[in-house]
Amino acid sequence: MTACVTSPFSGTQIQPQRVTSVEFTGKAAPKARLSIAIQALEANGTWTTLGSSPVDANGNWQVPTQVASHYFEPCNRAVFQAVPSDGNAALPGISGPCVQNVNVLPADYSKCQTDLIVLTRPGVSPTQHTGDLTIIGQPQAQQYACYQTIDGNLTVKGGQTDELTLSHLQHVSGDVSVELHHFKVVTPAATTFVLNKFSAPALTQIDGDLTLTAFDDDHFNIVSFDFGLGSLTNLGGSVVIDNQGGIDHYNALANLLSIPGNLSIEWTSSDFIESSLLPKLAHVGGDVSIHPEGNLQIVLESLATVDGSLTIDGSNGDWVLPYKVMKNLTTVGGDLTLNSFAVACGIPTFPSLSSVGGQLNLTGEAPRGTFGVPGLNVGALGLTGTAVKALPLPAGFALAPTGPVTIQSNPNLCQCQVDDFVAQLAATGWTGTAATSNNGTAASCAPCPAPSCL
Repeated sequence: MTACVTSPFSGTQIQPQRVTSVEFTGKAAPKARLSIAIQALEANGTWTTLGSSPVDANGNWQVPTQVASHYFEPCNRAVFQAVPSDGNAALPGISGPCVQNVNVLPADYSKCQTDLIVLTRPGVSPTQHTGDLTIIGQPQAQQYACYQTIDGNLTVKGGQTDELTLSHLQHVSGDVSVELHHFKVVTPAATTFVLNKFSAPALTQIDGDLTLTAFDDDHFNIVSFDFGLGSLTNLGGSVVIDNQGGIDHYNALANLLSIPGNLSIEWTSSDFIESSLLPKLAHVGGDVSIHPEGNLQIVLESLATVDGSLTIDGSNGDWVLPYKVMKNLTTVGGDLTLNSFAVACGIPTFPSLSSVGGQLNLTGEAPRGTFGVPGLNVGALGLTGTAVKALPLPAGFALAPTGPVTIQSNPNLCQCQVDDFVAQLAATGWTGTAATSNNGTAASCAPCPAPSCL
């Protein structure tokens, strides 16, 4: 390694004192007026310079420091970095455990490279943190690596780092918010992009809500944000998915089967093709709302039951909703609203859907194929401002005995067909109210044509 911290190795244990003398040494590319500063991480996420030294003509440097005991709180770990004065990235360190376990020779120390230098001290580390906690970047995550339980809310921000890991965390009693970035790094040498990644492999339980947010500064390349959380199986609240960026995908919550609260997805990316986002989710106890900025392609393929309402709102454009979207959905306890999504003639929409406890609302483009399974049962029906040429309802469609019907302002749907539909409902004993007007204004309806979505 031509530029690195050669001593102390990361993972070295030192004896505890109120102030400990530690000398950092290393190599750097010889450069006029170049110096190296040793910085220690504070509990609030800021860095404090402990000392600096120039690089000699052979590229060697050494910085003596005085390390106060508070840098080792709360987990008996202190985190350091060696920062060159020319604005380039911090110099890497060498992992002592790696060198020992693999028996690496000095010539091959690059195999044990590590981004940070972590020094430890003897002692029993705490396993529980009481109160809210915000962690920004991997350096702070290193400080709190001992925690198994956080009794409060946890906020995680990727910061200017690639991967952030909380390897021992098992339980958070409050809310969890994870924010990842695909960000630009500009140095004198080059401009690059770095993608945050979050890992909490032991986290199985969050008692509150979970929010996952991604920001992408690169709007031209496809990236996949890895939120991890593959072990999370117990959630007490709601989930919010917020994508603020470019052409992105999410890898998250691979084994979560049920959300007791609401699920909200704001997708300001391109088409929604997310086979690795909540792939096993089968049940949502509250409402589900999805607001995409593109076509829905693969969405919540395992979802079967929504106890509350389901809203898919494509109001910023007329998007396509293919067969695969929620193909296993059978029951919606509240309203089901589909706004501004086109489905081609003859293509089934929600092909397993059998029951909507509230109102089925179709607005905007709306599907031109069959909606749900034969015998679909709904509490009420609304079809407003759509482009359909025939009612997109399956054979045996059933409406609650007094459920209202609103079919208005559908220019391609003949009023005579609407009247026939209402009459058929009444013939089965339906006694609800019907508001039907301004239909068929752009259609040829004399004589009344047979229903056809073509």
